[in-house]
This record gives sequence, structure tokens and C-alpha cells, in this order.
Amino acid sequence: MQQKWLRKNWLWLLVNTVAALLFSAFCVQIFTLGNLSAIGKQMPAEIGEWSNRWLIVSLAITPLITVTRIRKLATLRKSTGLWAFAYTALHFATYSARFSFNLIETLQETFSWIEYSLGFVAFVMLLLLAITSTKRAMKSLKKDWKRLHRSVYLIAILVGLHVALVTEAYTVLAVYSVLLLARIPAVKQRLSQLRA
Repeated sequence: MQQKWLRKNWLWLLVNTVAALLFSAFCVQIFTLGNLSAIGKQMPAEIGEWSNRWLIVSLAITPLITVTRIRKLATLRKSTGLWAFAYTALHFATYSARFSFNLIETLQETFSWIEYSLGFVAFVMLLLLAITSTKRAMKSLKKDWKRLHRSVYLIAILVGLHVALVTEAYTVLAVYSVLLLARIPAVKQRLSQLRA
């Protein structure tokens, strides 16, 4: 029974194990640094890069299924999305360490910069999607659940702009643009024909 489960879910287990180990490594590094100022200066950027990567992976799954027809990949959509949120939450926590976790000071600084404001709005929206990712929420919200979770496309735009403006690396906008364009029916049909 266990072997059957492993054969069926090995990819899900691998991806989530890697995500969990990396997240734990960041937590250990934060604990090792100890000093709030050091945490606030050293950690947010690297953790932010990984939250961005997990969101990209989550958004890439549907186009990959369209091209490869490997339905097993669908099992990764929810977990990678939740990891994107978890890393974003840690990213924001380490950023707020600069202000000794004073939420008012953190938000004042955040909303004084357009790039940080975009990131914070994306974080709040990810929080909402994470809270409503359960089967109970799906059952309760019914058709509204799907509408709500389509806001991930807006989140992708906000995150892309946030990353591009903070790092001045605008290639991330191209990546998100491709992933969003892949959801247009005409483009999706073209992608599905690649294996025809």
C-alpha cells in the first residue's frame, strides 16, 4: 500500500520535501543570525527570490500539463501555491525585522514605496487564497471559489512588478507574461497541438 502511494506520489513528495527543507534552512539561518538588524538586511532578498520562484512554478503547471499531458503534475499546483505563500510570509517577516516587528512602522515604510506596496498587496491576496485553499472553503464558496482563485493572475502581475522594480531585473515580467498568455484559449490550443 505504501509502495503504491510512493509510486503514485513520488513527484509531489520530492517537490514538497525540497520546499520544506529549504524553508527549514532559512529558518535555521534566521535563528543563527539572531540580530534583528542582520536578519532584516540579509534575509528578505534571498527568501523573496524563492517565493517568486514557487509562484512561477505554480503558474507553470497548467501550461506544462497542456503541452506534456502529464496529469500527475496537477497534484503540485496547490502545494507549490501554498509554498509561494509560506515563503512570501517569511519574506515579509524578515523584512519587518528591520523595524523590530513594529507593524505600524513596517507598513509606513512599505507604503512609502510603490514597489513595496505592490508586494504587500500581493502578500495579502496570497494570504486570502491560502486561507480558502481547503476543501471546506471550496464547498462553502462554490462558484465564487474559482473566481476568487483566478486572482492569482493579478497576484502574478503585482509580484512581477514588485520584483522588477526592486531588483531592476525586468526579465521576470517576461516570464509572468508568458505564463499568463499561455492561459488565453487560442494560445492554449496551440500549446496542446505541440504533442499532436
